Amino acid sequence: MHASSESLSVRGTSGSSRSSAEKGYYGSVGAGQNESTRSVERKHEAMATVRLVNKDGDVIWSTIQESFGGKFRGASADVADKITKRLLEDYAKAKKLSTVSSQP
Repeated sequence: MHASSESLSVRGTSGSSRSSAEKGYYGSVGAGQNESTRSVERKHEAMATVRLVNKDGDVIWSTIQESFGGKFRGASADVADKITKRLLEDYAKAKKLSTVSSQP
């Protein structure tokens, strides 16, 4: 949250008076200005680390993804989508390498 306020004010007065001769002068000036702003911004961040581990405890795949949120979805959904895409890409690469290396 950010808030700020500015103001400017000028006042003045003057006077003079004589009762026997009925002379009198008086004046007054006034001005004022006030401006204030307030803005609130919510920041959403998400970070996830995912590891796939085999039954022996060896890490067979891992990724770290982070997001500050997307235009139409939150940061958590964006991170989950990034992890899914990375897993699918890496699986496709591994499958292709497996197919190439098994050919004579």
